[in-house]
Amino acid sequence: MGVRLNLGSGAKDLAGYENLDAKNGRSVYPLTEYPDCCADEVRASHLLEHFANAEVVKVVKEWLRVLKPGGLLRIAVPDAKRIAELYLDTSRKGPLPVEPWLMGGQTDALDYHKTIWDRDKLRALFRHLGMYRIEQWTSEGDCAALPISLNLQARKATADQERKWKVEADISVPRLGFMDNFVCCFEALIPNDVTIRRQTGAFWGQCLERGMGISMENNADIIITIDYDSVFDAGDVAELVWLMKGWPEIDALASIQVARGWKTPLATFLGPDGKNRCEFPREYFDEDTCPATTAHFGLTAIRVASLKKLPHPWFLGQPNDKGEWGDGRVDDDIYFWRQWKKHGMTLHLANRVVIGHIETVIRWPDRNFNLLQQGADREIREREIDRHLPELHELARKKGALRPLFQFLPEMIRPHLVDPLKKRIEGTEF
Repeated sequence: MGVRLNLGSGAKDLAGYENLDAKNGRSVYPLTEYPDCCADEVRASHLLEHFANAEVVKVVKEWLRVLKPGGLLRIAVPDAKRIAELYLDTSRKGPLPVEPWLMGGQTDALDYHKTIWDRDKLRALFRHLGMYRIEQWTSEGDCAALPISLNLQARKATADQERKWKVEADISVPRLGFMDNFVCCFEALIPNDVTIRRQTGAFWGQCLERGMGISMENNADIIITIDYDSVFDAGDVAELVWLMKGWPEIDALASIQVARGWKTPLATFLGPDGKNRCEFPREYFDEDTCPATTAHFGLTAIRVASLKKLPHPWFLGQPNDKGEWGDGRVDDDIYFWRQWKKHGMTLHLANRVVIGHIETVIRWPDRNFNLLQQGADREIREREIDRHLPELHELARKKGALRPLFQFLPEMIRPHLVDPLKKRIEGTEF
C-alpha cells in the first residue's frame, strides 16, 4: 500500500493512513512534508469548510499536487442542503445541532466554518480542477459518518485523460429538418472541436451505420450520435466526453431524453425481476451515471474501441412473429442495443445530461377561441384515442350530452384534445 494521507484527523487517527492535523503539529495546507505525485490517496474529512472561499481552489490544488496520476481524493463536508431539510422538517422531535453543523463547534480559533457546501458545489470544484470519476464514498467511522455529511471522491487525471481525444459526431438526417437542431449542432460541437458528419437517405439505421463506420476508420476515440430532432448545448457534449474519459468501463453513454408523447425517458432499465422497465426510483439517478439496457441515439457517446467488437449489421429492423411491422417488431435502435449487450458491452445514462426532443404541435382555437394544442404525430394521436375516447364518451353520456361530443371541432383533431375537452364537459360550456 502506498502513501495515504488523512488530513484534519483531530484526535481520531485512522489505521493505514498518515494522520495530519494542526493540533499534532503537522500542516494540512501546505503539505510541505510531501513531494509531488507521491500519494495514492488524500482524505480530508470535514476540513475543507474551515477554509475561506478565496482559499478553497488553492487548498485543493495543493492536495492534488501530492497525488499520483489516477490517485484518489476523498472529501467530506457538512451538507447544507441536508441540514436545511432536517431543520425544516416539522415532524422531527427535539432540537438539532444546526449551528455547529453549519458554523463549527467554535471551541478554539481553528474550529470555525468559513464556507458552506452542497453536492453541486463540491462536484463543480472537482470538475474545475480537472478530476474524474466523481462518486460517493462511505466513512470508516469519523465525522464523515454523520447523517449530514456529504462524502464525494474523485481521481486525479491520468496522462491518457489529459491528452486530446478525437471525437466525431454522426447524424442521420432527412432532406428537410429542424433548423433548431442544425443550429445547436454547430453551437455545441464546434466549441468542443467535434467534427460532424451527416448521412441522408430513406433508412435511418443504414445512414447512421455508414457514418459511424467512417468515424471508426478515422480512428476516432469516441463517436457521438445525434438525431435530427434533438436539442442540446456545448456543455452537454463536454459532459459526455468527460464522463467517457473517466469511466473506461462504460462502452456507451446516452443522455436523458423523453419520448414524444410520453412522460418516460427513452431508455429501459433491468428491474429486480430481470425484466426491462421504463421507470425507476429517483435515487437510481443520484450518481453521474446509471446502467441501462436500451437507450436512444439523440445524443449518445459510443466508445470506438468497443464498437469495433460489434459485428455488422449494427442496425436491423425485424418484423414480429407474423411478419408484420406492428406490435412486437424490433426497431433498428433496439436491435443495436440488444446486440451491444449480447457482445458484452455496457450502456449507461448520463444523469446530468438532459436534452430536448423536438415535437411538432398544431394550434387550434375552440369555439370560445381558447387555445387547443394537438400533437402532429399521428402515432401520438392514436395513443390518445385508445387511452381516453371510451372514457370521454361515458362522461358525455352521464352529462346528458346527446349531440355528438366533438361536433364543433375539426374531425382530425377530436381524438387528441382529451384533457381540455374533459374540463369543458365537466363544466357548463356543453
